[in-house]
Formats: sequence, structure tokens, C-alpha cells
Amino acid sequence: MDPRGTFDEYCETFPTLHASVMTLFDEIMYPGDIFDAHPRDTKFFDMFTLATHPDYRGKGIGRTLVNESLKVGQEAGCSAAIVLATNDFSRKIFEKVGFELIQIKKWEDCIYNEKPAFGNVPSKFASAHYLKL
Repeated sequence: MDPRGTFDEYCETFPTLHASVMTLFDEIMYPGDIFDAHPRDTKFFDMFTLATHPDYRGKGIGRTLVNESLKVGQEAGCSAAIVLATNDFSRKIFEKVGFELIQIKKWEDCIYNEKPAFGNVPSKFASAHYLKL
């Protein structure tokens, strides 16, 4: 497992926005912390980048996508799933599916190199979630 990185370290390899995302991941859902909290889980399914067009929200499409994705994780032999919710729409889906909250971070507190990392985000915070498969 890679050690927890810093924003400056990530900037050496990635563009600034990507480095900000990687830093946020390490702050609220670092794999070492998750493995420590759930020592019986040895393989996690990390759901990354799932979206529904705004015109189609509220029709169950997002929830169906999450449930189908979880089946892929189970078929791959994962014992748990983790996800970063970046908005209220996805957070609501993850809560309904049964994910438990690991940690949150307010967007306004994502300050790297003395600059706000994410600008104007419509939700108040990002949240990390865990689900036993």
C-alpha cells in the first residue's frame, strides 16, 4: 500500500485538481485507515466516478447503477466496498443502499497551498462511506 501522500507530493505527478482529489482521499478514506478499522476485510471494491445526468435524477437510475456495481465487486471477491460521495445526490443513494459513514470533510476546509481546492461546490461536504458486501 502506498503511504499517505501530501498535496505537494501529488502535485509532482498530477495536475493541481487531481492532486487535490488525491489529498482529499488520503484525508478521509486512506486505505490503511480503512483496513485498520475493518481488519477482516482484505479486498475492497472502490467505487469511483458514478454519475447520472441531472435531467434523469430521481428515477432510480443512480441506485440501480450502484447496486449493479456492487455485484461486480462481489463477483471480484471483494468483502467490502468504499466510496467517496461528492454531492448530496450520491450521498443519499449510498445511505439508502446501506453504506455507513466513515468520515466527512467540508469543501471549505479543503485548503491546499493556502488556496481553496475545489471552488464553488453545490454541497457542503465530501463524505467517505463503507459497506460490508
